[in-house]
Amino acid sequence: MRNDFLPMLTTTLDPATDAAPPCGERAARALCQRVASLRAAIDAVRGALSAEDALHAPLSGAEFELERLARDVRALVDWSLPSPVRPLECSLEEIGLAAVDALHADRRGRTLVAVERPTTRVYVDGPLASRSLARLLEHGFAGGAERAGLQLEPQETGFAAITSFDGVVLQHDECMGELEPCVSAGLAEPLARRDLARLGARLEADTKTRRTTVSFPGPEAGNRGAR
Repeated sequence: MRNDFLPMLTTTLDPATDAAPPCGERAARALCQRVASLRAAIDAVRGALSAEDALHAPLSGAEFELERLARDVRALVDWSLPSPVRPLECSLEEIGLAAVDALHADRRGRTLVAVERPTTRVYVDGPLASRSLARLLEHGFAGGAERAGLQLEPQETGFAAITSFDGVVLQHDECMGELEPCVSAGLAEPLARRDLARLGARLEADTKTRRTTVSFPGPEAGNRGAR
């Protein structure tokens, strides 16, 4: 079941405080809508085919390329026009499920999620946090990982997210243009690092264990940390 928490390709605007989205954001939304329409058309064609029809493979390939195109545009827009940080109250389970749900379909099934005290509420920009964690996972897969894990756990202030990988994972400079030559793969790690820094999170990578720990701080005011 797909998780509908904080969709990755939309931004919720508060009319009282937020201006209309910039043209780049509107263009990205329009393209994503076109991609969704094309994907629906592909599904309709696939549904009319017999199970043995040879067209299933090329249709699946076309669907994959459409999804990658949408991610490329989303990555370019996020890189050029970072959205404002908008903290809100959400659960650790929502953040973890949204991060995995943002992965390519074939990679969601190869990612294990473990959430300690899943109903713990935290005050953070949930869409940005989950999108950044998803990009860390995508970077590992683009570098050659076969499987991935995402663990979330509450801390005294804030919470921690730990990503881990099975298989050989190349470094950013090594995998650029080698295993997955697309914009979103090339920008995944730089975008994640930049946006995690904007959230005040601390990132620690251990290349020996293939684990990355991201520590999210609690809020500075309002006493609205993990609870």
